[in-house]
Amino acid sequence: TVFSTANLSGTVTTKSKLSGTFTSSIGATGSFSLTYDTVTDKGSSLAITDGNWTETSGGSTTTISINSTGALTGSDTAGCVYLGSVSIINSSVNIYNLSISASSCGVFNGTYAGYIVISDTVNANDTLNFVVNNANFVVINNLTRT
Repeated sequence: TVFSTANLSGTVTTKSKLSGTFTSSIGATGSFSLTYDTVTDKGSSLAITDGNWTETSGGSTTTISINSTGALTGSDTAGCVYLGSVSIINSSVNIYNLSISASSCGVFNGTYAGYIVISDTVNANDTLNFVVNNANFVVINNLTRT
């Protein structure tokens, strides 16, 4: 595994685009362009995240439940157990804080922090997209409302 830092330079066009260039500490260079997604404008509330969510990948199924206060519990078929919380950052924007602890997961045990965005894949508010990290790992996943 190679780790590096990077310098970014770019332009932001509000609710439209973020684009620019980067140079990493190991010499890699490149450009990036991100387009604004209106899913951000949906707003947030714990009533939207309340429910059961699942995802199956690589032979393992992850299931989590989030209640109306933002408390999160869950597990997966590999034996991991999850406890955490979801909280609103700003009710006018569709992004939530996520704090989660994983146990019974071997090297993946630990506390992770990150974000959730709720999107519409087939039905309104049916997909929970999250990214969390700690000092050792980054986890990105999409779970479907069950």
